[in-house]
Amino acid sequence: MTASSEKVARDDRALIWLAILTLAIAMGAHQLTETARDALFLAELGPTRLPLVYLMLALIGAPIALMRAGMSAKRSHLALVLAVCAPVTASFWWMSQQPWDYVFQALYVWTGISTTVFVTFFWLALSHHHSMTDAKRIFPRVALGGIVGAFLGAGIARIATELVSTRSLLLIAGGLTAVGAVFAWRLERTMGTATPAVTEGRERPATPFTEMIRRAVDSRYARVVGLLLVLASMTFTVLDYTFKTVVTELVPKAELASLFATLYLALNAIALLSQALLAQRLVLWLGLASVLLLLPGSVLVGAGALLAGGGLSAALALKGIDGGMRHSLHRTSCELLYVPMSEETRTLVKPVFDIIGTRGGQALASVGIIVLLEFSADAKLFAALTAGLALAWSITAIGSRRLYLDMFRNALREHSVETRLPLPDLEVGSLAALVAQLNSDNDGVVVSTIDMLVAHDHAALVPDLILYHPSPEVVAKSLRQFATEPRLGVRPIVRRLERHSDGRVRAEALLYLAQVEPDTNHASAFVEDDSPLVRGVAIGLSLDADADRTALEACLLEGADEDRLGIQTGFARAFGLLDARVRRLVDAEIVARLPPDAQESIADAIATSATQNEIKSLIALLGVRAARGPVRRALARLGPPALEACRKALADTATPLAVRLHLPRTVSRFPANEAAPVLLERLVDEEDELVFHKALRGLGRVMASHPQLELDEETLFGVCERTIDRTTTIIQTRRSLSMIRNGESGRSGAIRDALLALLAEGERRGVEHVFRVLHLLYPTDQLEEVFRSIKSDDADRRSSALELLTNLLEWRLRAGVMALVNDDDATLPPISERQSIRLLLKEDIGPLGHAAVRYAELFGIDSQGDADDEPEGSLEESFA
Repeated sequence: MTASSEKVARDDRALIWLAILTLAIAMGAHQLTETARDALFLAELGPTRLPLVYLMLALIGAPIALMRAGMSAKRSHLALVLAVCAPVTASFWWMSQQPWDYVFQALYVWTGISTTVFVTFFWLALSHHHSMTDAKRIFPRVALGGIVGAFLGAGIARIATELVSTRSLLLIAGGLTAVGAVFAWRLERTMGTATPAVTEGRERPATPFTEMIRRAVDSRYARVVGLLLVLASMTFTVLDYTFKTVVTELVPKAELASLFATLYLALNAIALLSQALLAQRLVLWLGLASVLLLLPGSVLVGAGALLAGGGLSAALALKGIDGGMRHSLHRTSCELLYVPMSEETRTLVKPVFDIIGTRGGQALASVGIIVLLEFSADAKLFAALTAGLALAWSITAIGSRRLYLDMFRNALREHSVETRLPLPDLEVGSLAALVAQLNSDNDGVVVSTIDMLVAHDHAALVPDLILYHPSPEVVAKSLRQFATEPRLGVRPIVRRLERHSDGRVRAEALLYLAQVEPDTNHASAFVEDDSPLVRGVAIGLSLDADADRTALEACLLEGADEDRLGIQTGFARAFGLLDARVRRLVDAEIVARLPPDAQESIADAIATSATQNEIKSLIALLGVRAARGPVRRALARLGPPALEACRKALADTATPLAVRLHLPRTVSRFPANEAAPVLLERLVDEEDELVFHKALRGLGRVMASHPQLELDEETLFGVCERTIDRTTTIIQTRRSLSMIRNGESGRSGAIRDALLALLAEGERRGVEHVFRVLHLLYPTDQLEEVFRSIKSDDADRRSSALELLTNLLEWRLRAGVMALVNDDDATLPPISERQSIRLLLKEDIGPLGHAAVRYAELFGIDSQGDADDEPEGSLEESFA
């Protein structure tokens, strides 16, 4: 690490700690003020004045925070805010002793406004200095600091209520706020020297309010987020009123301060545990979209308990749900809702939603409470309203999931590029110009022109007289093309070409005449031709069902290299014209020893007219590279009998591996509804890792061309879980072995290095296999692009992919998959060397299994018991 990078790391750590301390002190002071506020307000005024102060909070809070939102983010003003708050809060100690009723309303409004402004300033300042990728890592830690501060503040309040008056809590809060101002000043200085996560180009003049609001309502996703925040705020407001109404009715005024201090201490303890132990884990396990449902769902249950007559206990439980989750899990999840938005949109929209969403919802709820109070002050009425709002909130959260994932899908889609270049149609003028090229003096131009006309389905425009062209290459090319759609009128010309000086022309002439005059046997006169190519064609055309296979093998596989190659090529060209009974003389063993061009020609011929009796021979030819394409077409054409034969050959471990490896792709050529069950069966039962890989790719091809096809999800979940377990074992083994005996040399070092190399490759392929199975489970969710993005060096692209993956996967797969793609070694528990090798020995995973056996024998690791004292010395040779 360079000196400059070390300085950046130190500045970043200092900034984070200062942010945690600033927020902790500020929230501790707020907790003291809130305890005094609630106790004094309810004791002096009662709950009926609450809706009015809620409304005042909304009306005053929105313009104050919007004024801040319109400013540049270059200066945070955190220290100034706290410096102003400290004396104002302390002054309420004196004012609350005066005979002024409005003081308690002012205290209530001041507590909410000052905290809202500070929190808005604080999070915007942090957002300016951290990318959204870092924010997901840092913000929960900073939020945890705020919860710790609130917990300590509640603890101080609980002790102070036993020693001093309730009003004295305001003096303590003012002093603590002044201390927080000092830390905020240090934080601002650190922010001024630290390198922000974005360039200076992001700084821009204040944005008009109308533009901010327009941007907030333009996006459908942003509108849903805003609605969710409004409903949450309304629910919290009505819930708070319901709780305080019940408390005022059932708790004596003298005990209110002690009750609130104890309650807030318990609530902050719950929030602290929730944030420290559950928040990040729940987001990982359940995904953000599911976590958003936890708080409204819990509120719905709690409100139902209060409606059922739960009394003070139910009210305390309802407030416990609110306080325990609102400032931990709910706050973190709401911050993450802004992650999919662009940097510019987020900067404009977030202040609007934080303020209008929160304060607007509070205002709406306040008006609703005031209206209902005209009819009834019964707490159960407001409990029912709380339940209704929580239900609407839950429905909105469910609806936000698809839009949330779509934002990440769109971001990943921008990295995908499709390039398709269809062959354009030729106009009349272009065709005329192209045909004119047949008169070119350049033989290559003439040949290319013929190919172009054929490609555009205009082969008929090649004239018969081109067979008189002086170039043997052009004549041979034309004859081959004429053979695809025989022209009987050129037969006399072709008979003369049998005596052409060039062997290529003579060979093509023989093939053409054999096709248009199949009953003649004129080719036998050319078995002694000077050209090996012509001899090969003649040998093939002269064969009959009584031919000797041994003699044929001698003709094709023996002799001088140059002659043999020409004969093999000519024979392959003639193979397609032979009778099926004659073709049986040429089996997979002979084909495998022919050159690639000959193999492909013979396979093409077989594919053209193969019968069910040749299925076994066709499957054997899959081991020949050049023959696979035509063979696959032939098997697909033969239908269900061929598919059943392929299934049996694929399941039979006695089938040569060179054939088994290419059967899955062959199976994928059959009708999708018939091929998919065969390939899925292999995923469940296959033990060979390479064949498993091929079967997975084959099934992926089937689903890519038939996305509407339904596979058995439970089977795929089982395959995915097994693949995750295998890959986890490989990763744990690699990590444990890479950390021990790094300085080994000689036999043990070579064996360890070889095993580590196999493990690294197994890890790469295992993760790929997991994503291929996931793509089968989620065929419309761009898992291929997600996989590429996770491997990308682009932090934002990787972050978007991880967020999409987290919220897309079912709970049973999420933790395992995220552990595989997370670079942090702590996501997988460490295991010992012996344990890792034993796990590997229990998995039949191809070459890794053999390497693990050698390693275990060398180091004396028994698959069940303890290590032996001495390793066996004969393993070096056997491993080599």
